[in-house]
Amino acid sequence: MKFYTTLALAATLSLLSSQVLADANGGKTCAGCTIVMALVTQLVQVHEITVISGIEQLCGLLPFLQSVACTTFFETYGEQLIDMIEKNYTPDVICNTIEYCNNKTNPTCHVFPLPPSQLIGSNGGRMSQREFEHHVAEAKAKYNFSHVEKFDVCDWTPEICRVAEHKPYFDDDGDMFSTFGQLRGHDWRGRDCDDKNSAIFPGRSDPDVGADNNCNGIFGVDPTTNVPYETEWCDGTGQMGIAILGDSATAHFRIPPSYLIVKNLSLSTFSRLVPNLENELDFPMLSWSTGHSDISQYYPDIEGPVDSIYKRLRENNLCNNNDYQNIGVNGADSSSMVNQLQYLLSRDKNNSPLAQKPLLLFMAMIGNDVCSSKTTSRTTPQEYHDNVLKTIMDLDSRLPKGTKVVLIGLVDGRILYDSMHNLIHPIGMTNNDVTYEAFYDYLNCLEVSPCAGWMNSNEATRDALSATAAAMRDKLPLIIQETRGKLKNLQIFYLGDVLDNAIKEYIGMGGKGSDLIEPADGFHPNQWGQALFAQYLWNSTVQAGIIPPENPHNDKIRARFFPNEVPTATKQRETTATQ
Repeated sequence: MKFYTTLALAATLSLLSSQVLADANGGKTCAGCTIVMALVTQLVQVHEITVISGIEQLCGLLPFLQSVACTTFFETYGEQLIDMIEKNYTPDVICNTIEYCNNKTNPTCHVFPLPPSQLIGSNGGRMSQREFEHHVAEAKAKYNFSHVEKFDVCDWTPEICRVAEHKPYFDDDGDMFSTFGQLRGHDWRGRDCDDKNSAIFPGRSDPDVGADNNCNGIFGVDPTTNVPYETEWCDGTGQMGIAILGDSATAHFRIPPSYLIVKNLSLSTFSRLVPNLENELDFPMLSWSTGHSDISQYYPDIEGPVDSIYKRLRENNLCNNNDYQNIGVNGADSSSMVNQLQYLLSRDKNNSPLAQKPLLLFMAMIGNDVCSSKTTSRTTPQEYHDNVLKTIMDLDSRLPKGTKVVLIGLVDGRILYDSMHNLIHPIGMTNNDVTYEAFYDYLNCLEVSPCAGWMNSNEATRDALSATAAAMRDKLPLIIQETRGKLKNLQIFYLGDVLDNAIKEYIGMGGKGSDLIEPADGFHPNQWGQALFAQYLWNSTVQAGIIPPENPHNDKIRARFFPNEVPTATKQRETTATQ
């Protein structure tokens, strides 16, 4: 029998480390199993209930399909697994015993300490490798799970297996836009206003006399001038859409920490589990680049301010309404831009005879060229240079004239370990027994870390990776020089170390680096970090002269087409007045 573990946590860990080509000691499957067993054992402890009650409680909180899968999982392993939990075997020992962690060629990995009563050494409460392997051997001698067949994620949650091409799954007219939110739909790209007509899509340049062919909400003819509203109020105003080619930070990857903290588990905790998986555990609709949604819709999975380049660009010119594309892919790097991501943009003028508006395009591979499950960089600075340069030249032949491209360099990831290593990870909050340092070392042991070089207790390793990232950043000004005079449709800009500077200024004003980092993975920028990046990137683009002046017709457009909308500036003044 095939089955799917609780919370699709193996899928979660797989998505978290989607760039990993190989892992060790069971890898993502081992990590997923360990988290599931930790939740059950902690539920039993916190609520002082039986193991069976703990299993029933956890499975009962999940959506229907996942609940059935969860129940099937524990029924498959039966009384032996329940007995192991009752006898206080740690999650690591259990998952090694049931052979989810079983690669004998690598060190046996563990993240949880043994209970004090089971320690056979004297290392201050931490379990030594010898002690851990002793308990695994003891458990394997007592319990036999060799008859149980392992699960296939796609059998139980097919929605997470539909996204390999990173295109809208529901797109009847094939124009790369959708009326459905998840599965690369309008959570990621502007909402299609007619999914049966490929000539109607966000970003089209059209006077919209009889219909809203570009889906920005502005159409028709001014009866007093007999001129289309699009022509009268949008032409010549510097209108442009926003798009971004990026990685998981662009896509706003997030594992809700509430999934991992047993004292807060409730029916609402997993109410959005399925749509979250359909979005690859990404929140592009709340990201620094294309955030546009009301965050209250996603409670309790995420909280914080929503600010984005799209929101500000739209407020600057309402003709930009609904014109956004987030081409962020978990695990993507500069080679991904060359080989895949650039072709996911809908603005290819060579594939459509219809005129399209220019873009404000961000190229933001901020980590994965140096990050992987290994401690060394997977891309050399010269390869990075060549990938970025080729992407620019390819895009120049395909994107509309007037498109502006902003290059974002790699960040300095040393902030991760420096800010997080001595804090308690959510999975260890019940007993204060798992620090981020232990969590990072565990992921590195399994070879599933999203960035083994920076999420590492070895300072020399972290410094070496930062030096490589700096060498890659230094290539960006050179690329601008090399392309000068060679581009027909694009203008290229580099804003310097704007993201690092935003973080440094935040910390300099009394903030903490951990305020900006996702708790569950200890790696990605959280909602506050996303909003901070939006603010600093917007200010930098304005100062660089990239953003056109405000559309002088905004008030007329708002009165005619968006009468119930309050301008952002007014909202901010009202908020300030009530504080």
